[in-house]
Amino acid sequence: MVGITRSTITVLGLALVAGMANPAGAQTFSDQTVAAGLSHTTSLPQSMVQRQMFGGGSVGDFNQDGWPDVFLLGGGGNGTADALYINNGNGTFTDEAASWGVDLVHHGKGSTVGDFNNDGWPDLYVTSGGDMTEGDRTGQHLLYRNNGNGTFTNIASSAGVNQTSVNDTTATGAACLTKVICGTRSRLPIKLT
Repeated sequence: MVGITRSTITVLGLALVAGMANPAGAQTFSDQTVAAGLSHTTSLPQSMVQRQMFGGGSVGDFNQDGWPDVFLLGGGGNGTADALYINNGNGTFTDEAASWGVDLVHHGKGSTVGDFNNDGWPDLYVTSGGDMTEGDRTGQHLLYRNNGNGTFTNIASSAGVNQTSVNDTTATGAACLTKVICGTRSRLPIKLT
């Protein structure tokens, strides 16, 4: 799926939903990715191109304004950081990853959104192989707690969810943690090793 970014998929998905509102009308599609301000492309270092898990993102209303926002993994190649596109409510998005504190350059593998602490603000969990200095390392996952003020704080280590077990063959990374974070009531701190 190299060449198709999560932002392209998101825009196409939104176009499909909008098209369902007028099923009798003629359906046409056009690529609005750039016009919407979603210009992010995941980039992996050449040494990691053959890896199985990379890229992706998640959608959540992080600022609680009623419009879905988009978090996308950067992959770390060419210094590409993660992006957080805040929906402007007019068909466009603005990358505010830096001001929200999530513009990390790392080998991101997956992400999921859920309100792990039941405070009403969507939080973000990111599986990661760490910075790009040594290849993949354990203990580098991120749990961004939404502070409700336009910022996130990474609390993965203190919550005990900065790593998953390498011996877990049934579900790993974001797939495993989706059940924990997005499932029924939170039970953090949780040790998943």
